[in-house]
Amino acid sequence: MLINRDNTHNYIKKILFFLIFLSICLFLIPIEPIMPGVGLDPSWQHAMNVAISEKLELGKNIIFTYGPYIGICTHYFHPKLDSINMICSSFLSISFGYLIYNLLRKEKVTIIFLFFAIFFLISNTNYRDFIFYLAPFMLFFDFIRSDINNTERSLLHDFILYFPIGLIVLIKCSFIIPYLVILPIIFFILISSKRAKEIITISIIIFSGLIFFWTISDQKPANLLSYFISNIPLISGFSEGMSSTEHSLSEVILFWSLGIIIIVQLLFLKHKPHSFILSIVSIFIIFLSFKSGFVRQDEHTKISFSILIFVAFFIYLFSKTRSSFIIFCLCTITSFTSYKLYNNTSFSSSIKGNFVKIYDGIKLRSQHKKLKTEYQKKLDDINKQIQLPILSGSSDIYNFEQSYLLASKNIWNPRPVFQSYTAYTKELLYANRDHLLSDKSPDNLFFKVETIDGRLPSTEDGNSWPLILSNYKPIKFENDYLILKKRYEQNRDIKLDLIQKQSGRLNQEIKIPDHTGLLFCRIKIEPTFLGKFITRFFRSDKLYIITKENNNSEKKYKLISGMVETDYLISPLVEDTKDYYNLYKTDRLKYKNVKSVKIIPNDRNFLIDFWQDNFEIEFYNFSN
Repeated sequence: MLINRDNTHNYIKKILFFLIFLSICLFLIPIEPIMPGVGLDPSWQHAMNVAISEKLELGKNIIFTYGPYIGICTHYFHPKLDSINMICSSFLSISFGYLIYNLLRKEKVTIIFLFFAIFFLISNTNYRDFIFYLAPFMLFFDFIRSDINNTERSLLHDFILYFPIGLIVLIKCSFIIPYLVILPIIFFILISSKRAKEIITISIIIFSGLIFFWTISDQKPANLLSYFISNIPLISGFSEGMSSTEHSLSEVILFWSLGIIIIVQLLFLKHKPHSFILSIVSIFIIFLSFKSGFVRQDEHTKISFSILIFVAFFIYLFSKTRSSFIIFCLCTITSFTSYKLYNNTSFSSSIKGNFVKIYDGIKLRSQHKKLKTEYQKKLDDINKQIQLPILSGSSDIYNFEQSYLLASKNIWNPRPVFQSYTAYTKELLYANRDHLLSDKSPDNLFFKVETIDGRLPSTEDGNSWPLILSNYKPIKFENDYLILKKRYEQNRDIKLDLIQKQSGRLNQEIKIPDHTGLLFCRIKIEPTFLGKFITRFFRSDKLYIITKENNNSEKKYKLISGMVETDYLISPLVEDTKDYYNLYKTDRLKYKNVKSVKIIPNDRNFLIDFWQDNFEIEFYNFSN
């Protein structure tokens, strides 16, 4: 009777592991290919696919957070990349499946079923980032448990688990961050145990995987370091550049209350050295998940709560205490409740919708030629929405609707940070400006003034505006796009004339100096020490600029401190593409001249001084 029960349990385990592996495959492998679309997110997802397919050099020609295997995360389809994305995502699924099997194979059926149920539900939220932040935590958990049990790991085991790290960090550059903490801790433990040979083995496997996946993506080996270095300003500037403070802090407090409870319980468990190290890694992973979800505090919070659930789950596996199980249940219930804050659809609707997509995807993939036909049909549909004229030479498009240009059959010649709203630091802004001055500058520009989050429009690629105004002439205004043609064979650099430099204070009205041409300015405004601390560990508080025109009308815009460190147009006020077009005319939009500005902090924040009161402002005259 006991033998039959064991056989039944083993049979159920096999079924559950198969279902877990199937869920991972359906989650990671782009079975349901997403075709190009229009809008902010679809544009960068399609543009990155095109950039990779055209072998543009990541880290040099293109500076973006995602890498050559972006399709594994977004599931966006491109005919030239589909095969490699399918193969690499399948390999990644095998690696994750093996890792989870290794972690759960000795557990009871109920534990394995619990993991499957949670993973199945979370995977249907369609945010794949969570598994790539969770993977290093599971890797570390596997290492810690084998170290406690003195289990020997085979070379094949290490290869399956460590070789894919090279692939993961080439999906999205920020996925490298948890490994930069976890791998040194693993190496420290190995050194302490006098197992230095294992460090060499693991290092060789990881480095080999990185070189292998970078090379087969048709990227030059010499550019690998540039890919990582170029992402530093994108990652470091994200907390201010993309922050949103419109939401309540109650969800933040709830998240960290659960996170702290999870960490504190580890300090009271047995295996003291290992539980202490596990607590350090756990709080780091929870912190990373918090940053990924709460800087903007929108649907991305699903990533944060998903990771929180699984961290609590694996700590329960580590401790097997009643209190850790209660904490896990509390995290699960709370996290699934928070899901409803940003979703109008239920889990059942999401699951049903995903299965319909998968079925349609399998049906579409069964007719391989139809995939390319569907892809081209979608591009044709996009082109019909706004038919951009086909121009001689190469072209770029401002600000972020790359899909329109890519569907138009023009030759795409993008600036490195090809969506202007993501050029939110001085380094990124100058990278785009330098592109216009290089011998690879585009012959044509499709220019549209558009922005996000209520920012001052002229701050987005603002230091490129003098170059564009001087080196490109308007040809046509069509479909809200100003079509610009290069005036000279080689673009000329433009030097602005400094006419005034002064100090200012927050909430102080600053008069605009007299000027003959267009007036540009730079502002050097710094956060306080506490402001810097909060930005690093949470997100930046908002800054606003209030402009007052000659007719005394006032406008309020969001300001990003990194964007205003370089030149941007302050007067006249440009609010749309027609205003920009009028800058080429003789009267230069004089009726929208600004007579004063005021920099103000977030009026909702009355507890701390986030920004320093004093700042430096410089005014520059530009005459074309």
